[in-house]
Amino acid sequence: MAVWIRQRGGVTYTLLYGVIPEEKRLLQMVMETAGAPGPGLTLPPGLEDRLKEADAAVQLLDPSGRQVASFGSAGKVLAEYSLQELALRSVYGNRYDLKLASHYDSRTQYTWVVTIPFHEKGVLAGVLKNEIGVMLVALAGLLLTTLLLFLLLSLWYANRFGGPVLHMIDWLQQLGRGQFREPHGHRGPRSLDRKGRLQRRYRLFADVFLSLRRLTGILSRNEEMRAKLEQTREEWITGVSHDLKTPLTSIKGYSHMLEAPKYGWSADEIREFAGVIREKAEYMELLIDDLSLTYRLQNEALPLELRETELNDLTEIVIRRFRTNPRFADARIVFKPASSPLFSQIDERWLSRAIENLLANAVLHNPAGTDVEVSVAGDGEAESFVRLEIRDNGGGMDEETVGRLFERYYRGTNTEGGSDGTGLGMAIARQIVLAHHGNIRVGSELGRGTVVTIWLRQASPPVEAMQEDQV
Repeated sequence: MAVWIRQRGGVTYTLLYGVIPEEKRLLQMVMETAGAPGPGLTLPPGLEDRLKEADAAVQLLDPSGRQVASFGSAGKVLAEYSLQELALRSVYGNRYDLKLASHYDSRTQYTWVVTIPFHEKGVLAGVLKNEIGVMLVALAGLLLTTLLLFLLLSLWYANRFGGPVLHMIDWLQQLGRGQFREPHGHRGPRSLDRKGRLQRRYRLFADVFLSLRRLTGILSRNEEMRAKLEQTREEWITGVSHDLKTPLTSIKGYSHMLEAPKYGWSADEIREFAGVIREKAEYMELLIDDLSLTYRLQNEALPLELRETELNDLTEIVIRRFRTNPRFADARIVFKPASSPLFSQIDERWLSRAIENLLANAVLHNPAGTDVEVSVAGDGEAESFVRLEIRDNGGGMDEETVGRLFERYYRGTNTEGGSDGTGLGMAIARQIVLAHHGNIRVGSELGRGTVVTIWLRQASPPVEAMQEDQV
């Protein structure tokens, strides 16, 4: 018997807990199932098995305490008991390594005695053995359940996290092989459902998949641009080679004619041949200079001498100089200056070159009689920019030509029309404007002419200029 006593809130709680010892349970079973006490002892088979399992011994004592019948052996049991011996063994069983329970039958004056060894086997044969067995079974069941749950969770996590991670690794490997698209399954990209939305198990990595999709798009566009640039570069090299070879052919041909001993050329013929050689040589020199200039501009290796310059005056000077060229003497150019002086930090030499290239493009690539209008004006509410616009009413350009107008050597050149064009003029003009931290834009439609607009940041006018305006 165990007692547990606690006080809570002024109330005393008492818990009594006890169990019937194994030897007393066996004694009760013997008394209920054994035959009437006498010289013999008859036990049912089930009880005998139970006694054997517990290593228990059953004794029947006569009124004098002498054993008259017994079953089993529990170690050091006595064949004859005194009253004192029976009492001591019942109370202090641990001294004798035995647990003893007895019952005196007053009707027959016989005494039943059941003895169990005081060791682990005897103890485990009772309640503790059953409890430990249950605990072991429960522990084994708990371990199996935990293992099964762990396996299920591992599979679930592998499917939820491992699958998307492996898909991302496969995607990156595919990008490394130059295949700029997401790995596909039977129904298209693996991470998307039929409606084009991210599947549930991939949503945890939504930001990563969005970045991968953007990266794939950027790499794909870069690859397209690289292929397009490679094609343009090849066309460019072919065109430049042609343009260098054509004047060289003329120079070589006229040189052979001049040195031929069979012919005696007149002075006029010699001057004509020399003029052609000079013209072709000048064209080659111009082409080489333009190639060098466009590479210097592209690599930001062209030093600019920036000064505050009034753009109305500069534009007017450029137009007058442009008309002095015999090829453009018949050009119909109208200039509309701004109503007030507009200043900007520019390099006069190179910006003049850009304006001349734009004017040449408007005149050379349009039918004769095309009107060209050049205007200068302030731009924006705060007028922080100067807008220079070159507008013509010529044949215009299609969308593809507009998109590639500033590419180097896109339209090709020839030397039959003189030596003023190299096919690099528009690219040089754009790069010069960008070098001035400005911007340039082209608008055009077939049959409706073309508009080229340059924006340059406006600078404060010099003090001298302001004083002259006030005077």
